[in-house]
Amino acid sequence: MDEIKQGIRYIFQTRNKLTLCVSGAAHAAIEAVMCNLLEPGEVVLIANNGLWGERAVAMASRYGASVRQIKAPAGDNFTLAAIEEGLVKYKPALLFIVQGESSTGCYQPVEGIGDLCHRYNCLLAVDTVA
Repeated sequence: MDEIKQGIRYIFQTRNKLTLCVSGAAHAAIEAVMCNLLEPGEVVLIANNGLWGERAVAMASRYGASVRQIKAPAGDNFTLAAIEEGLVKYKPALLFIVQGESSTGCYQPVEGIGDLCHRYNCLLAVDTVA
């Protein structure tokens, strides 16, 4: 376990001792994000363009988060401009986006999203399962 944690810290370029690998289905990962990164009433912005976005909305809602969404038709990507507009409008504590929306086969480029979240003081969670 210590070797795995060390490898994960290297991949994510962090020295945080609490960097862990969570084994489970895709639902488990989204659940871990929503459960551990959100407080009741806190604003979460979910980029929703398919099944996994919908499931993230449901999970965040069950944890009492104030859920806001930017939406794109199933199979379409989000532009950096659309993401920035959502960050400015909703001022979320967390942005959740799916990189590989397996329900539609859509691949979302994530380059630049971290910079936007840093600029607007927002955590970023990316579902990279697919």
